[in-house]
Amino acid sequence: RVNLNQECIILPNVGVNCGEVYYVNPSMLPYSNNVLGPNAILVRSKKENHRYLSALFTTSYFQCQLKGIVNAVGQPKFNQTELKKLEVILPPLPLQQDFASKIESIEKQKELIAQSIKETETLFNSRMDYYFN
Repeated sequence: RVNLNQECIILPNVGVNCGEVYYVNPSMLPYSNNVLGPNAILVRSKKENHRYLSALFTTSYFQCQLKGIVNAVGQPKFNQTELKKLEVILPPLPLQQDFASKIESIEKQKELIAQSIKETETLFNSRMDYYFN
């Protein structure tokens, strides 16, 4: 069992979700004690920025490499040994941190836009109900 009490990346390595990438920040999780289940690989680094790695792992460059190690006989799957052999582009940490801060800014903007859309839809539905019901 692996406790998810630190920032990390989770890569499901078996089944339909094989190769998906999940950035995990403990503050985002619903409970204080969360563990990693089977059929997933935990990626943690003391040297690299996790947000940067998460974005890198979703690129077509990395995903193509990942598809190359997936065993498609039966259920799709790959193992940690094969994952470690993949090429990972690692710029200096300050560049990774700069990239990560830009990603966080974009994510915040996306949340604000989603909230605005939700409020607009609520207002629209309210007006539609008022005029047509």
